[in-house]
Amino acid sequence: MGMIAREAPPQLHTKDHAAMVEENSEPRNGSMSEAHRVALNEGKRRGQVVQTYLDALRERKPVPTGRSLKPDELRKRIEETQSELAEGELTTLNELKARANVVKWREQLAVHEQGQVDLPSLEAAFVEVAKEYGDAHKIPYAAWRDQGVPAAALRKAGIRP
Repeated sequence: MGMIAREAPPQLHTKDHAAMVEENSEPRNGSMSEAHRVALNEGKRRGQVVQTYLDALRERKPVPTGRSLKPDELRKRIEETQSELAEGELTTLNELKARANVVKWREQLAVHEQGQVDLPSLEAAFVEVAKEYGDAHKIPYAAWRDQGVPAAALRKAGIRP
């Protein structure tokens, strides 16, 4: 019976390896290096930019067609229509239309009161960080698109299908 020749395990603690470990090691007292701290903060910042942009896309409402009403005019119309509804003199079809108008005006009023989101600025910030963020988190093009990110924004960011 012959003995099987085995290779010796690689030497992990060579002089070169020890020097490499020393150069790249974190402080042993539990704190992280400045480079690690900077990298973590940059990752958090990128995540916040992406989150803000995606939230804005989700909350984005279509621009209302027709003449835009001022908040005071919207409140007045809501109040007048609710008074008409309370009187109960509308036909059922007109009542339905009146309720639909009240819903529409309340949504428009909410947009006015929340303030307009500057989507182009948010998109510009997103474009700056999306590629690095997507690569770090292995987010494919299709996932971005499914989330509602426009193809043009992804192209600007360098993210391709």
